[in-house]
Amino acid sequence: MEEICGGDTPYMNTEALEKENLRCSNEAILQFKNTRKMGGVEMSLMYLEKLDAEMAEQFQYFLRQNNSKNLFKSMRTPAVLVLLMIVDYFLQEVFQFVGLDSIAGIFTSLCFMVAIALISWCYVRYSGYGREIGCVIDGAINWTWENLLSQVVLPASHVGLQIAANATKKQN
Repeated sequence: MEEICGGDTPYMNTEALEKENLRCSNEAILQFKNTRKMGGVEMSLMYLEKLDAEMAEQFQYFLRQNNSKNLFKSMRTPAVLVLLMIVDYFLQEVFQFVGLDSIAGIFTSLCFMVAIALISWCYVRYSGYGREIGCVIDGAINWTWENLLSQVVLPASHVGLQIAANATKKQN
């Protein structure tokens, strides 16, 4: 598994990683079963279970290591924060244009808080200090993405891609 998805290898699709893990695990178990052992069947089964547990633990390690290589997953937090700042700023300007300055002020405050979160997240990521703050920001952004933004952004991106594809077909 180290050769397949170790520290020096690029990101690998999770599904492909699971298939490779299954293949490597089956090979390891087959090699274990084909090797002569002392101590009888009971002792052999005990070590087989131990091998299986250690392989499962190592897979979780490789899975985390592989996920950390995914640029898009690691950049989700700043991307969502920037998106929130843009939407906040747009809504602030709309409410200010309409004359609802008190509501625009709320969006100004939200934009300021999102900017502070972005600066804090960047500081934590690059300095290594205050990791708990980074985890809280990541958790809040993951919740925001999963519960709010993904339900709006993903369908909108699909519609945009369909419009672009239709425009390309018309040009050809």
